[in-house]
Amino acid sequence: MRRVLICVAVIIINLAAQTSLLPYIEINGVRPDTALILAVSYGILRGDAEGGLFGFCVGLLQDIFFGKFLGLNALIGALAGFICGKPFKDFYSENYLIPLLLVPFASLFSGLVFFTSARLFSENGGFAFYFSKIILPGTIYNAAACVPIYAALYAVNK
Repeated sequence: MRRVLICVAVIIINLAAQTSLLPYIEINGVRPDTALILAVSYGILRGDAEGGLFGFCVGLLQDIFFGKFLGLNALIGALAGFICGKPFKDFYSENYLIPLLLVPFASLFSGLVFFTSARLFSENGGFAFYFSKIILPGTIYNAAACVPIYAALYAVNK
């Protein structure tokens, strides 16, 4: 029960930070995707099932409040939490290199899924422009933000 309350508190803090703090640290219209970073981190720390469920919950709230397509962030968060939690639960969770490697891959995957869904719904824009202006800066920003977020979640997880 205590773990569930902590997860709910982390999700609420993340939602509050996304609405109040992250717009101030935006660079060229790109801000870190803290929900994706939390899903990957939680998957590494708690395993595939809890990581997938946590990623789904944080992604669904992100979809409800900020999303263009309802359910897309929830799907990406669930997949990121599940896939990152599957092989890495048995690794040392105090190793900060694992999230530093996994978050950029999850961020690239997320950007490609968003580009594909935007193209399906006939939004204009070429892949090169989208990749250079949105996906790549977002991936770099997420990689930079993942270490302090993972450290905080690791401390809370203990």
